[in-house]
Amino acid sequence: MTNMKNILVALIPIYLYFFIQGFYVVIYKENPIARILAVISMLIFTILITLFVSTVFDPSKQNKNGKIK
Repeated sequence: MTNMKNILVALIPIYLYFFIQGFYVVIYKENPIARILAVISMLIFTILITLFVSTVFDPSKQNKNGKIK
């Protein structure tokens, strides 16, 4: 489980970078296709980080040894 927490901590800056880049594209780019792709990718990254955090830190999703089911 600590390995998963370390991976989560290592990936948070990358997720934040992509999320901020998505805001930049939505606000400053004129191409509507780029805006749609940015919003979709921001939603995907938000869902992925939420699922990852919930599986790592939720004790009900781990077995007795502390490993994720």
